Amino acid sequence: MLNPLQVLQELNESSSFLQPLAFTLLAIFLVLLYTWYSSTKTTTQKSSPPPSPPNLPIIGNLHQIGSYPYCSIQALSQRHGPLMLLHFGSVPVLVVSSAEAAREILKTHDLAFSGRPKSTIFEKLLYNYKMSQPRHMVSIGGR
Repeated sequence: MLNPLQVLQELNESSSFLQPLAFTLLAIFLVLLYTWYSSTKTTTQKSSPPPSPPNLPIIGNLHQIGSYPYCSIQALSQRHGPLMLLHFGSVPVLVVSSAEAAREILKTHDLAFSGRPKSTIFEKLLYNYKMSQPRHMVSIGGR
């Protein structure tokens, strides 16, 4: 028969292994709980995207665009409405197929659509879009 002192001593020896394991499991649980909470919080705050035809994981909606893209997009817009979201590969593309919807979008979201996307090649060529003035001007002809 085991006496209580031996049982406590064995329990203390086994807890030295269990304490780091329990701490690690608790940390993993807290990280998963935080990511789940933050993802549900951000999805409830975002507005719903425009209607979109079903897409494939890598190519997106490229399989639905035929040899005449304007005909394919017109057929898709008749099915999904004048404002739809297509994915060309991994790039989301907003397709506006009516003049009224385009006028409304450009009137309310004009700053979002007024610029062009930044390109990394131009960023490197133009020194992070900072064009510097020449330090000295060289005059030709001695003037």
